[in-house]
Amino acid sequence: MHCAICGKDDLKEIKKYHEFTLKDCASCGAQFWAPLTHPGEGYYETPVFRRGRLQWRQKMFLKHPPIKKGRVLDIGCGLGNFLEGVKKRYPDIEPWGIDIAENHVDFIKKNCGIEHVYAADLKDFLKRTDLPKFDAVTMFELIEHVESPNELLQDIRKLLAPGGYVVVSTPNLDRVTGVAADEDLPPHHLWRWHPRTLQHTLERNGFTVTRFVLEPMSKDFLYRQLQRLRWFATLKAWIITTTVPKKKEAAQQEAAPVQPVKKYYPIDANELKKGNAWVLAKDVIMEIVSIPVTVFGKLSGLKYWDMYIEGRMND
Repeated sequence: MHCAICGKDDLKEIKKYHEFTLKDCASCGAQFWAPLTHPGEGYYETPVFRRGRLQWRQKMFLKHPPIKKGRVLDIGCGLGNFLEGVKKRYPDIEPWGIDIAENHVDFIKKNCGIEHVYAADLKDFLKRTDLPKFDAVTMFELIEHVESPNELLQDIRKLLAPGGYVVVSTPNLDRVTGVAADEDLPPHHLWRWHPRTLQHTLERNGFTVTRFVLEPMSKDFLYRQLQRLRWFATLKAWIITTTVPKKKEAAQQEAAPVQPVKKYYPIDANELKKGNAWVLAKDVIMEIVSIPVTVFGKLSGLKYWDMYIEGRMND
Protein backbone atom coordinates (compact mmCIF):
# COMPACT_ATOMS: atom_id res chain seq x y z
CA MET A 1 0.00 0.00 0.00
CA HIS A 2 1.17 3.52 -0.83
CA CYS A 3 0.66 6.82 0.99
CA ALA A 4 -2.39 8.65 -0.33
CA ILE A 5 -0.49 11.97 -0.12
CA CYS A 6 3.08 11.43 -1.32
CA GLY A 7 2.65 8.06 -3.04
CA LYS A 8 5.53 6.38 -1.21
CA ASP A 9 5.29 3.00 0.51
CA ASP A 10 7.09 4.04 3.70
CA LEU A 11 4.08 3.23 5.87
CA LYS A 12 3.79 1.74 9.31
CA GLU A 13 0.72 0.48 11.14
CA ILE A 14 -0.11 2.35 14.36
CA LYS A 15 -3.30 0.71 15.54
CA LYS A 16 -6.59 -0.84 14.48
CA TYR A 17 -10.16 0.27 15.01
CA HIS A 18 -12.83 -2.19 13.83
CA GLU A 19 -12.10 -2.78 10.13
CA PHE A 20 -9.87 0.31 9.88
CA THR A 21 -6.10 0.47 10.30
CA LEU A 22 -4.31 3.72 11.13
CA LYS A 23 -1.31 4.22 8.85
CA ASP A 24 1.57 6.65 9.34
CA CYS A 25 3.84 7.74 6.48
CA ALA A 26 7.45 8.26 7.54
CA SER A 27 8.15 10.24 4.35
CA CYS A 28 5.54 13.01 4.59
CA GLY A 29 4.02 12.57 8.07
CA ALA A 30 0.51 11.81 6.83
CA GLN A 31 -1.75 9.71 9.03
CA PHE A 32 -4.86 8.09 7.58
CA TRP A 33 -7.28 5.27 8.27
CA ALA A 34 -7.33 2.47 5.72
CA PRO A 35 -9.52 1.72 3.94
CA LEU A 36 -10.19 5.36 3.03
CA THR A 37 -13.96 5.09 2.70
CA HIS A 38 -16.31 8.06 3.08
CA PRO A 39 -19.46 7.05 5.01
CA GLY A 40 -21.82 8.96 2.69
CA GLU A 41 -24.12 11.93 3.07
CA GLY A 42 -26.55 10.13 5.39
CA TYR A 43 -23.87 10.05 8.07
CA TYR A 44 -23.80 13.85 8.35
CA GLU A 45 -27.44 14.88 8.07
CA THR A 46 -28.69 15.75 11.56
CA PRO A 47 -31.62 17.70 13.04
CA VAL A 48 -31.39 21.49 12.93
CA PHE A 49 -32.23 22.77 16.41
CA ARG A 50 -30.22 26.03 16.45
CA ARG A 51 -28.71 28.60 14.14
CA GLY A 52 -25.14 28.21 13.01
CA ARG A 53 -22.44 30.02 15.02
CA LEU A 54 -19.17 31.48 13.88
CA GLN A 55 -16.23 29.35 14.95
CA TRP A 56 -12.63 30.46 15.53
CA ARG A 57 -11.60 29.29 12.06
CA GLN A 58 -14.35 31.25 10.34
CA LYS A 59 -13.62 34.35 12.37
CA MET A 60 -10.01 34.14 11.17
CA PHE A 61 -11.17 34.59 7.58
CA LEU A 62 -13.67 37.34 8.41
CA LYS A 63 -11.09 39.34 10.39
CA HIS A 64 -8.41 39.15 7.72
CA PRO A 65 -9.89 37.85 4.45
CA PRO A 66 -7.43 37.06 1.66
CA ILE A 67 -9.81 38.83 -0.75
CA LYS A 68 -11.92 41.97 -0.37
CA LYS A 69 -14.10 41.52 -3.45
CA GLY A 70 -15.12 38.77 -5.83
CA ARG A 71 -16.67 35.38 -5.06
CA VAL A 72 -16.05 32.90 -2.26
CA LEU A 73 -17.28 29.30 -2.29
CA ASP A 74 -17.66 27.52 1.06
CA ILE A 75 -17.53 23.73 0.64
CA GLY A 76 -19.43 21.99 3.43
CA CYS A 77 -21.19 25.22 4.37
CA GLY A 78 -23.24 23.69 7.21
CA LEU A 79 -25.92 26.06 8.49
CA GLY A 80 -24.55 29.05 6.58
CA ASN A 81 -23.14 31.04 9.49
CA PHE A 82 -19.93 31.76 7.58
CA LEU A 83 -21.77 32.69 4.37
CA GLU A 84 -24.03 35.00 6.35
CA GLY A 85 -20.99 36.60 7.99
CA VAL A 86 -19.40 37.24 4.59
CA LYS A 87 -22.61 38.77 3.27
CA LYS A 88 -22.95 41.14 6.24
CA ARG A 89 -19.32 42.27 6.52
CA TYR A 90 -18.14 42.32 2.92
CA PRO A 91 -20.77 43.51 0.44
CA ASP A 92 -18.26 43.26 -2.42
CA ILE A 93 -17.80 39.51 -1.85
CA GLU A 94 -20.50 37.23 -3.26
CA PRO A 95 -20.96 34.14 -1.04
CA TRP A 96 -21.63 30.70 -2.52
CA GLY A 97 -22.03 27.43 -0.66
CA ILE A 98 -22.47 23.70 -1.13
CA ASP A 99 -23.25 20.98 1.41
CA ILE A 100 -24.20 17.32 1.13
CA ALA A 101 -26.85 17.65 3.87
CA GLU A 102 -30.11 18.72 2.23
CA ASN A 103 -31.71 20.07 5.39
CA HIS A 104 -28.71 22.33 6.00
CA VAL A 105 -29.12 23.87 2.56
CA ASP A 106 -32.86 24.20 3.12
CA PHE A 107 -32.18 26.04 6.39
CA ILE A 108 -29.78 28.48 4.69
CA LYS A 109 -32.26 29.27 1.93
CA LYS A 110 -35.01 30.00 4.44
CA ASN A 111 -33.03 31.89 7.07
CA CYS A 112 -29.83 33.40 5.67
CA GLY A 113 -30.83 35.06 2.41
CA ILE A 114 -27.99 33.44 0.45
CA GLU A 115 -28.86 33.10 -3.23
CA HIS A 116 -26.21 30.65 -4.37
CA VAL A 117 -26.32 27.60 -2.10
CA TYR A 118 -26.69 24.05 -3.35
CA ALA A 119 -27.19 20.54 -1.99
CA ALA A 120 -24.38 18.72 -3.76
CA ASP A 121 -20.97 17.20 -3.30
CA LEU A 122 -18.01 18.79 -5.02
CA LYS A 123 -17.89 16.30 -7.92
CA ASP A 124 -21.53 16.94 -8.83
CA PHE A 125 -21.07 20.69 -8.38
CA LEU A 126 -18.17 20.67 -10.85
CA LYS A 127 -20.46 19.15 -13.50
CA ARG A 128 -22.49 22.35 -13.68
CA THR A 129 -21.97 24.28 -16.88
CA ASP A 130 -22.89 27.69 -15.42
CA LEU A 131 -20.17 27.96 -12.78
CA PRO A 132 -18.14 31.17 -12.50
CA LYS A 133 -14.55 31.28 -11.29
CA PHE A 134 -14.05 31.89 -7.57
CA ASP A 135 -11.51 34.18 -5.94
CA ALA A 136 -11.44 32.05 -2.79
CA VAL A 137 -12.63 28.57 -1.84
CA THR A 138 -13.00 27.74 1.85
CA MET A 139 -13.31 24.33 3.48
CA PHE A 140 -13.57 24.41 7.24
CA GLU A 141 -13.14 21.01 8.95
CA LEU A 142 -13.47 19.13 5.68
CA ILE A 143 -10.09 17.82 4.56
CA GLU A 144 -9.99 15.30 7.40
CA HIS A 145 -13.19 13.68 6.08
CA VAL A 146 -12.36 13.05 2.40
CA GLU A 147 -10.92 10.00 0.74
CA SER A 148 -8.31 11.87 -1.32
CA PRO A 149 -7.04 15.30 -0.18
CA ASN A 150 -4.88 15.55 -3.33
CA GLU A 151 -7.91 15.05 -5.56
CA LEU A 152 -9.91 17.53 -3.49
CA LEU A 153 -7.25 20.23 -3.89
CA GLN A 154 -6.94 19.58 -7.62
CA ASP A 155 -10.72 19.93 -7.99
CA ILE A 156 -10.53 23.24 -6.11
CA ARG A 157 -7.92 24.46 -8.58
CA LYS A 158 -10.52 23.98 -11.34
CA LEU A 159 -12.86 26.38 -9.53
CA LEU A 160 -10.36 29.13 -8.72
CA ALA A 161 -9.61 32.21 -10.76
CA PRO A 162 -5.90 32.86 -11.45
CA GLY A 163 -4.19 33.76 -8.19
CA GLY A 164 -7.19 32.59 -6.17
CA TYR A 165 -6.99 31.33 -2.60
CA VAL A 166 -7.86 28.09 -0.86
CA VAL A 167 -8.58 28.34 2.88
CA VAL A 168 -8.39 25.20 4.99
CA SER A 169 -9.00 24.43 8.64
CA THR A 170 -8.62 21.06 10.31
CA PRO A 171 -7.87 19.62 13.77
CA ASN A 172 -4.22 19.89 14.78
CA LEU A 173 -2.69 16.49 15.54
CA ASP A 174 0.01 18.24 17.59
CA ARG A 175 -2.45 20.05 19.87
CA VAL A 176 -1.76 20.24 23.58
CA THR A 177 -4.30 17.55 24.52
CA GLY A 178 -3.35 15.17 21.72
CA VAL A 179 -5.82 13.02 19.83
CA ALA A 180 -9.52 13.22 20.72
CA ALA A 181 -11.03 9.90 21.79
CA ASP A 182 -14.10 9.98 19.54
CA GLU A 183 -13.86 12.71 16.94
CA ASP A 184 -10.60 11.52 15.40
CA LEU A 185 -11.91 8.01 14.77
CA PRO A 186 -13.26 6.66 11.47
CA PRO A 187 -15.52 6.92 9.65
CA HIS A 188 -15.99 10.44 11.07
CA HIS A 189 -12.35 11.43 10.49
CA LEU A 190 -10.27 9.59 7.92
CA TRP A 191 -7.17 11.80 8.30
CA ARG A 192 -5.04 13.25 11.11
CA TRP A 193 -2.95 16.27 10.19
CA HIS A 194 0.36 17.56 11.51
CA PRO A 195 0.85 21.26 10.63
CA ARG A 196 3.90 20.53 8.47
CA THR A 197 2.06 17.77 6.59
CA LEU A 198 -0.88 20.01 5.78
CA GLN A 199 1.43 22.75 4.52
CA HIS A 200 3.39 20.33 2.36
CA THR A 201 0.14 18.90 0.95
CA LEU A 202 -0.99 22.33 -0.21
CA GLU A 203 2.42 23.04 -1.72
CA ARG A 204 2.45 19.64 -3.44
CA ASN A 205 -0.84 20.54 -5.12
CA GLY A 206 0.24 23.91 -6.50
CA PHE A 207 -0.43 26.40 -3.70
CA THR A 208 1.91 28.83 -1.97
CA VAL A 209 1.08 29.10 1.73
CA THR A 210 0.52 32.74 2.64
CA ARG A 211 -0.85 32.36 6.18
CA PHE A 212 -0.78 29.65 8.84
CA VAL A 213 -2.27 30.13 12.33
CA LEU A 214 -2.71 27.65 15.20
CA GLU A 215 -5.72 28.09 17.50
CA PRO A 216 -4.87 29.26 21.03
CA MET A 217 -6.50 27.84 24.15
CA SER A 218 -9.89 29.39 24.93
CA LYS A 219 -13.38 28.48 26.10
CA ASP A 220 -13.55 25.75 23.45
CA PHE A 221 -10.67 23.97 25.18
CA LEU A 222 -12.54 23.94 28.50
CA TYR A 223 -15.81 22.93 26.86
CA ARG A 224 -14.24 19.92 25.15
CA GLN A 225 -12.64 18.81 28.41
CA LEU A 226 -16.01 19.00 30.15
CA GLN A 227 -17.57 16.92 27.39
CA ARG A 228 -15.42 14.02 28.49
CA LEU A 229 -17.17 13.98 31.89
CA ARG A 230 -20.16 11.66 32.12
CA TRP A 231 -22.40 14.08 34.03
CA PHE A 232 -21.70 16.87 31.52
CA ALA A 233 -22.38 14.60 28.55
CA THR A 234 -25.64 13.50 30.19
CA LEU A 235 -26.68 17.13 30.74
CA LYS A 236 -25.89 18.01 27.12
CA ALA A 237 -27.90 15.03 25.86
CA TRP A 238 -30.86 16.07 28.04
CA ILE A 239 -30.78 19.63 26.68
CA ILE A 240 -30.76 18.42 23.08
CA THR A 241 -33.58 15.93 23.60
CA THR A 242 -35.74 18.57 25.29
CA THR A 243 -35.12 20.89 22.35
CA VAL A 244 -35.60 18.41 19.51
CA PRO A 245 -38.77 16.28 19.75
CA LYS A 246 -38.07 12.56 19.93
CA LYS A 247 -39.86 11.93 16.67
CA LYS A 248 -37.22 14.05 14.92
CA GLU A 249 -34.14 12.86 16.79
CA ALA A 250 -31.28 11.49 14.73
CA ALA A 251 -30.42 7.83 15.09
CA GLN A 252 -27.52 7.57 17.53
CA GLN A 253 -24.22 7.11 15.74
CA GLU A 254 -22.49 4.38 17.70
CA ALA A 255 -18.75 4.07 18.07
CA ALA A 256 -18.76 1.26 15.50
CA PRO A 257 -18.58 2.70 11.96
CA VAL A 258 -22.11 1.89 10.84
CA GLN A 259 -23.69 4.18 8.26
CA PRO A 260 -27.14 5.30 9.45
CA VAL A 261 -30.14 5.43 7.20
CA LYS A 262 -30.52 8.87 5.66
CA LYS A 263 -33.37 10.93 7.08
CA TYR A 264 -34.61 14.39 6.25
CA TYR A 265 -35.22 16.57 9.29
CA PRO A 266 -37.59 19.52 8.84
CA ILE A 267 -37.04 22.80 10.66
CA ASP A 268 -39.45 23.99 13.34
CA ALA A 269 -39.36 27.69 14.32
CA ASN A 270 -40.19 27.07 17.99
CA GLU A 271 -37.51 24.39 18.31
CA LEU A 272 -35.05 26.78 16.70
CA LYS A 273 -35.81 29.48 19.27
CA LYS A 274 -35.31 27.08 22.17
CA GLY A 275 -32.11 25.74 20.65
CA ASN A 276 -30.72 29.24 20.13
CA ALA A 277 -31.52 30.14 23.75
CA TRP A 278 -29.73 27.05 25.10
CA VAL A 279 -26.65 27.68 22.98
CA LEU A 280 -26.52 31.37 23.93
CA ALA A 281 -26.74 30.49 27.63
CA LYS A 282 -23.96 27.93 27.26
CA ASP A 283 -21.73 30.42 25.42
CA VAL A 284 -22.19 33.12 28.06
CA ILE A 285 -21.41 30.73 30.91
CA MET A 286 -18.38 29.26 29.16
CA GLU A 287 -16.98 32.71 28.32
CA ILE A 288 -17.05 33.62 32.01
CA VAL A 289 -15.71 30.41 33.54
CA SER A 290 -13.00 29.98 30.91
CA ILE A 291 -11.31 33.35 31.51
CA PRO A 292 -8.44 31.74 33.52
CA VAL A 293 -7.95 29.12 30.77
CA THR A 294 -7.80 31.79 28.06
CA VAL A 295 -5.31 33.88 30.03
CA PHE A 296 -3.14 30.83 30.73
CA GLY A 297 -3.25 29.87 27.06
CA LYS A 298 -2.06 33.28 25.95
CA LEU A 299 0.75 33.42 28.52
CA SER A 300 1.94 29.86 27.87
CA GLY A 301 1.57 29.92 24.09
CA LEU A 302 -0.07 26.48 24.10
CA LYS A 303 -2.04 25.69 20.95
CA TYR A 304 -5.31 23.87 20.86
CA TRP A 305 -7.78 22.33 18.47
CA ASP A 306 -7.64 23.91 15.02
CA MET A 307 -5.14 25.09 12.49
CA TYR A 308 -6.00 27.61 9.79
CA ILE A 309 -4.09 27.85 6.53
CA GLU A 310 -4.41 30.01 3.41
CA GLY A 311 -2.78 29.12 0.13
CA ARG A 312 -2.55 31.12 -3.10
CA MET A 313 -2.84 29.13 -6.31
CA ASN A 314 0.34 29.18 -8.35
CA ASP A 315 0.10 30.20 -11.99
